[in-house]
Amino acid sequence: MTVNHKIGGILLNIIVRSETIDDYHQIAQIHAMAFSNSSGMEEAALVSLHRNRRQHDPDLSLVAVHENQIIGHVLFHPRKVMVGGHGHKAVILAPIAVQPEYQNSGIGRKLIEEGLERAEMKGYAFSILLGHPSYYPRFGYQTNMFGICGIKIMLNESKEAANIVERKATCNDLGKLSDLWDQWFDDVDLAMYPGDDLTDWLSPDKKINCSVFEINNKFAGYVRYEKDQPENVKMFLATDKHAAQEILKTLSMQIDNQNAIFLPVHPESNKTIEVFQNEGQTDCKTWEAAMIRVLDKENKQIADYCNEVKNHQRLPGLLSWPVEFDVC
Repeated sequence: MTVNHKIGGILLNIIVRSETIDDYHQIAQIHAMAFSNSSGMEEAALVSLHRNRRQHDPDLSLVAVHENQIIGHVLFHPRKVMVGGHGHKAVILAPIAVQPEYQNSGIGRKLIEEGLERAEMKGYAFSILLGHPSYYPRFGYQTNMFGICGIKIMLNESKEAANIVERKATCNDLGKLSDLWDQWFDDVDLAMYPGDDLTDWLSPDKKINCSVFEINNKFAGYVRYEKDQPENVKMFLATDKHAAQEILKTLSMQIDNQNAIFLPVHPESNKTIEVFQNEGQTDCKTWEAAMIRVLDKENKQIADYCNEVKNHQRLPGLLSWPVEFDVC
């Protein structure tokens, strides 16, 4: 797609196209230059990590080009997301960057519009992002569509755990991880399936543990959490109530001066109710920056979710960000 833009009174010819391998270096430079509130290298790393996923689609990684130089980039990455008990094709918009001297000139708008059009043509039902609520609604994004949702569980005072082993997840665990994720999240709105590859379950951030737990040599669960602050849990899976209790005991040994932990499990999930039996304190709220843009206007499940959350008739879903976002 070719568009014309005026910048400083000068008419520029801008081409918006799919990225190619030869663009990777320039795209990284754009992200490094574009962000004043960070180094920009987090976003550059995020793009590279998403290219490693088997679901990466170069047609949804778009660049804006002027005189053979890339001046802007946006990435939409495909995901399977649950809504209404069914898996839907969705895309996350992140990140987007425009070279500083071309910012506020409509380049970002053209990249987003072209990306959304392509995603819709490819059959994606909706797009998700975290961003400025004063900017993205102009593209049809609705604010306050998700945020934080989980339960607060009191930690057992006992420091003695069963015969439990914590270790790194391996390829041999993938089938069990996938099955256990389904048990916890197949009935949870906005639950984002991690994927079928080992790299979908291991964080690129060395400060994050992605651990499988075994009790008496049997698979008992998986937890993704911060090493230095183990109370910050990003994903929690346990096979049953006993496994959950023992895993929490193990985590509690690493936590100082805290008698409770927040778990990112949906309070209305059947598995959450089975394991915790409504003993946790529910904490669910939306963020203005958490947005959804419906692409498939015929998808009633997505439309119902957005309308009911907006009208406070439904608890917001639980979106656990993929491991790639640990770098941001």
